[in-house]
Amino acid sequence: MPDSKELWEEGLNVTAMKIVSDGVFLEKEVREVFDLAGNFPDCSPTRRIQDNISDLKAQVSANQRGIRLLHKLCEEFSLPVVHKYMYGIQTNAEITVRNFLRGLAKDHPENLVLSASDHFDNGTELKVKITINPETGSALFDFDGTDAQGWSNINCPISISHSAVIYSIRCLINLEIPLNQGCLAPVEIRVPRGSVLNPTPSVAICGSTLASQRVIDVILRAFGRVAASQGCSNSFGWGMGGRNPVSGKIEPGWNYGESIGGGSGAGPGWHGESAVHVHSTNTRITDCEVIEKRTPVILRQHSIKRGTGGRGRWNGGDGVTREVEARIPLKSSILSERRVYRPYGLNGGEDGSCGNNFLLRMNASGGLDKIRLGSQAVVHLSAGERMQINTPGGGGWGVPLECKEEH
Repeated sequence: MPDSKELWEEGLNVTAMKIVSDGVFLEKEVREVFDLAGNFPDCSPTRRIQDNISDLKAQVSANQRGIRLLHKLCEEFSLPVVHKYMYGIQTNAEITVRNFLRGLAKDHPENLVLSASDHFDNGTELKVKITINPETGSALFDFDGTDAQGWSNINCPISISHSAVIYSIRCLINLEIPLNQGCLAPVEIRVPRGSVLNPTPSVAICGSTLASQRVIDVILRAFGRVAASQGCSNSFGWGMGGRNPVSGKIEPGWNYGESIGGGSGAGPGWHGESAVHVHSTNTRITDCEVIEKRTPVILRQHSIKRGTGGRGRWNGGDGVTREVEARIPLKSSILSERRVYRPYGLNGGEDGSCGNNFLLRMNASGGLDKIRLGSQAVVHLSAGERMQINTPGGGGWGVPLECKEEH
């Protein structure tokens, strides 16, 4: 939830649990654990337990399929040969990353220490200093100076912080190598304990889908290779049911969630793309006909918001406008970033436009009043009221041509 402050407010927290025994899915035990979520203040058990069960069974099936394929591989080629190739794949990735870092140090010997900073919309600062060793082709990613974990949900678990690092490294390497642990072999990552990028276990973290985007932004900014993309997943949703705040009763319900694309950043030689998912958010949005059939809403608008990408020699991509109208009373939420701090441009390129979120609330005369929401909000919609989400544009790269001509 956008207003969560502690981990228990975000739902069920299971560190480890056996869910399959002797090939049998332990559905009774799983259901009992899911029911525990309703024991916390103002919380309710899962609204769609069968969906949760189906998801878990699908994951178990996927794992089992992977196990069978690995067994088949070992039977066909033998375990030593499979191990040898697995080791080779990781070693190749490690060598590729080391060569990239050595090449960077050779081409720019004055820039063996790279640094950058950025901010979440609530003012929390992210800092990174990347120290490259030209001899070994290794690098230290040090996030010292990053602000402490916050009384909010944008805290980012250390595993996701590490994922953002390996993803960023892979993006910088223009070679066809599979993403694997070998990419991190030349890299040391230091993240202060208790910081927003390495929080303690009890704080809220559902905004980590936003935080990971911002970690990627700050790393790519340090390398100076590409302007900022929208820096956000724009997690938008609506639903009904749960614990009634007045009666305290548990009401049956459902929820729907999606992420919305925006503008990607430009770079030397290319324009940013418009209306796309970027970096660690790469999900397909549901067709409007499907949404309107399965949930009681009308999709009033889904379009590219022209002119929101930063201008440059190469322009940033444009963001999106998405407007949804409730047909019955619903609860809606938005979890977003880059509503205060604009996606940065580089090398003289202009910043992309911030996103913004609006509630279109019914007034006494039957019209709609437009009310600005913050980066994160939960609102109750009456029938006919709307939510409008405008996503950020990407930053531009290089001085715009018309500016060069003026000078």
